[in-house]
Amino acid sequence: GHGRAQLTERVGERGHVGLARTWRGWAAPRHEPARRRRAATSPQDGLRGNRLMAKVSTGWRVGLLGVALFAVAGAPRGAWAQGAQAAPSADDLRARELASRGRAAFDRGDLATGCPLLDEAYALDGKLLGAGYALAECREKEGKLATAHRTFLEIAEKAAARGEARADEARARAASLLPRLSRLKVDVTEKAAARTDLVIEVDGRPWPRAAWNVAEPIDGGAHEVVARSQGVEPWSSRVDVAPSGASVELALPFDRQAAPPATPEPTPLPPAPEGSPFPWKTTGLVSGSVGVGVLGLGVVLGLVAKGDYDAVEGDCDSSNACTPEAAGARDDARGLAHVGTALFIVGGVVAAGGVTLFLLAPDDEAEGSPSAALRVAPGSASVAGSF
Repeated sequence: GHGRAQLTERVGERGHVGLARTWRGWAAPRHEPARRRRAATSPQDGLRGNRLMAKVSTGWRVGLLGVALFAVAGAPRGAWAQGAQAAPSADDLRARELASRGRAAFDRGDLATGCPLLDEAYALDGKLLGAGYALAECREKEGKLATAHRTFLEIAEKAAARGEARADEARARAASLLPRLSRLKVDVTEKAAARTDLVIEVDGRPWPRAAWNVAEPIDGGAHEVVARSQGVEPWSSRVDVAPSGASVELALPFDRQAAPPATPEPTPLPPAPEGSPFPWKTTGLVSGSVGVGVLGLGVVLGLVAKGDYDAVEGDCDSSNACTPEAAGARDDARGLAHVGTALFIVGGVVAAGGVTLFLLAPDDEAEGSPSAALRVAPGSASVAGSF
């Protein structure tokens, strides 16, 4: 320990050459006089040693930097990728949680709960091959063999791309389902297939052209087949497929052109009602009655005016000079007399017109025509009729 500390101290002071000579001095017996050890070096040797050590130190630094860079460049890429990998997204975490719950339900035999959970998890994250494999097994347990077969093949393809041994197992499971698959064949004639806009759907999902006239695997159960094309009414049919080993063919009746739409026949207009003769007699009767009533009202007003005029005759002298009250009463009586005269004239004209219509009307009017009658009483007049 003592010799190492002394070596370090002298290297810093006198350099490499001093180091060699100091080593000889340090290696001398401890009991040798210090005078001989100090005499082993000189100031010139120490200066040269310091310069040499500076060069050596710079070389070491450059060398260490090169080694570090080489180590960084040669590091495995996977290590850097793993360190830079982003944290899982919310969908990834959700998919893992659903996969865990679905697998637990499937293991305890609860297919109604486990299959939908596994399906949702695998849809969220297609890299969860374990969830996909469990989903295929679950669909097989449910009897949906075509779905299970398709899922096993998908898992095998993804696992092979990742170099996993699960690929062979998934292929084997898919191959084991082939003899048990039910199949549906939709027959499409050449004339119907020539329609570029023809669309066929099975259970709401497109049935690709590559599957036309080919017996394609399908899950057992009831299925609805729909076909659409311009110029033809949409066609649909329901088919029932047995769950295992069944084969069903369905012919598509789309090889005929649509019939042109029928032109609706014009609806005949209802016949116009036969015209009824104008009720000349009725009109004449009503007009005459009204005219007579107005004429009678004019007579009544004239009589009332005459009475009012005569009532104040005693308040006037022979020269028709009257008191103010009598003069006002005579003026009112004259105005009322004028109104009565006008009504008498109008009523007479209307009554004459009504009588003329009644007398000149034809005699072929139906019985039960409207009728009217004038009733005049002291101080009143009225018209009564039936229509």
